[in-house]
Amino acid sequence: MHALFLVLASILSARLVHSAAPNPHQLFALQSAAALADAAATANSTAYAIAHEEEVLPRPRGGMYKRHRRPRMGGLKHGHHRDVEARTARQEGELLHQRSLEAGLERERIRRTTASDLDKRGNAASDLDKRGNGGVWTGVSSYYLFALYDSDRYAVLDAIKSGGFSVVRIFIAGVGANNKGSNSRAVNDVEPNEVGVYDDTILGLVDQLMVDCKERGLKLLIALSDRYALGFWSTDCYATHLNIVQPGSFGAQKVADASKFYTDEWTISMFEKRLAHIMKHSNALMGGRTWAELESVIFAVEPQNEPQGHMLMASSTWACDRAAYLKSLIKSNILVSSGGGITTTDSLGSWAVNCDSIDIVSVHDYGTSAGVTASALASARSNHPDKQIIMGEWGVAGANKAQIVAAFVAAFRDQGLSWMYWEVVRPGKAASDFEVWTDEPAWQALIGQPYTVSPASSTSSWAASSKAASPTSSSSSPAWSSSAAVTTTWSPSPTTTAAWSKTSTWTSSSSPAAWTPSSSSVAWTPSSSAATWTTSTRAWTSSSAPAWSPAPSSSSSSPACVFDRLECSPLASSATRQRTV
Repeated sequence: MHALFLVLASILSARLVHSAAPNPHQLFALQSAAALADAAATANSTAYAIAHEEEVLPRPRGGMYKRHRRPRMGGLKHGHHRDVEARTARQEGELLHQRSLEAGLERERIRRTTASDLDKRGNAASDLDKRGNGGVWTGVSSYYLFALYDSDRYAVLDAIKSGGFSVVRIFIAGVGANNKGSNSRAVNDVEPNEVGVYDDTILGLVDQLMVDCKERGLKLLIALSDRYALGFWSTDCYATHLNIVQPGSFGAQKVADASKFYTDEWTISMFEKRLAHIMKHSNALMGGRTWAELESVIFAVEPQNEPQGHMLMASSTWACDRAAYLKSLIKSNILVSSGGGITTTDSLGSWAVNCDSIDIVSVHDYGTSAGVTASALASARSNHPDKQIIMGEWGVAGANKAQIVAAFVAAFRDQGLSWMYWEVVRPGKAASDFEVWTDEPAWQALIGQPYTVSPASSTSSWAASSKAASPTSSSSSPAWSSSAAVTTTWSPSPTTTAAWSKTSTWTSSSSPAAWTPSSSSVAWTPSSSAATWTTSTRAWTSSSAPAWSPAPSSSSSSPACVFDRLECSPLASSATRQRTV
């Protein structure tokens, strides 16, 4: 038995000695197939997570981790074995690379699909596109809309859309948390601390706002900076770098002279780099297109809100030069707006109307009557037919807010003018400021709908809109308040009997004097009295006593308050408009 075993062993040994060596290519194929099968089985059990073009591979089922054994440095290996392991490693690397490429292509497909869907929805709904750039349109400012959290941002956008507006104006500028009582988050400017050092957080928020607007058929008008951040209502890095404010200053310094910003060559070059950085920013939510290409959602841009406002003009060419630079960056039909001045006259200055690179001349004014303002814009449009002349900012506050808003809307409509109200936000400010929300009568007036003013909210107290077309009394005169029965009737206090009704003329019910507008001006002249009532941008005054002037409250000790923009904050005894943020 033992001898038989030895014979069999000898035969088997001889066969093994003469058997063929393993085929390395065949071994490689078998190992590769096994690796692919194992990878496929693992992929079926656990999804791949993709982040920033890197693929995170899942753990094998059951928590077991099977690693390839790698040769130690200097270890002896058969040459074929080393080749096989090297090829296997390369194959696995190629497999991972292929999966990464496929994942990247899938993300790009999703981005393109999203952008295509937005294009279809937005283009179909855009009233502005249907009218064309030369048509009449309406819009609103909501300068920090991007900083609102989703629910309020959606609510504001939905209200703007339902109100029939086409354009929303925002600023690329820092904003504080809970700005104006809203639920806004704090957002830094794109250059938060140092000139030329960028933080794109604000641009990313505007990217999302663009998507939100696109879905509703709205477009943006974007001011790429704010003049009042130069040490006036806030303090940015340009103000500190140029020593416009004292070193270490922040917030509202109310420094008016920012001449250095508009004349210093280094500052101008750095500001143009800011403009380029913003316009070349890619919106990953809209197919990776740059802002300069996104005419589907950007109607216009302006270098700055109210350049050189509330200061002597340091450079008559600054705005036009920056507009020309923006034109060189824009690769689409996005327009360039002037940014506006602080009055109608300033806004229609030669710096704007005679600049070939400015497409839209935006008029900002809070100190004239509806008819006067609309007529001035219509005249400018006739004189400059190559420009879009728009009322880019106007606003009303005070007890008669809704009535005066309605008068301006009607005046602009009659003249065929485009306009943008300052501003629609949530919450509104009712009579105390220009902000409007849907829960106040001024909103209905703004969108051209009937409105009702309650007697409680319409009193002799004017927070004093400078657009007032109705008289209020001084402390020595009877107080005029809205009648409870008819919202357009103004009745005096119980100590008098005359009731003034607002029709095409002002007529007293207890005297034959009829107040009618003069044919040559906006003066109100009685038919049977020597007193002549004339308008100014600040008050109603009489050639004889008593003098009628707006006041922020019925108290005779309160200083008069004249509005320019945003909020009213009377100073000492002078009637001065203050903007607060």
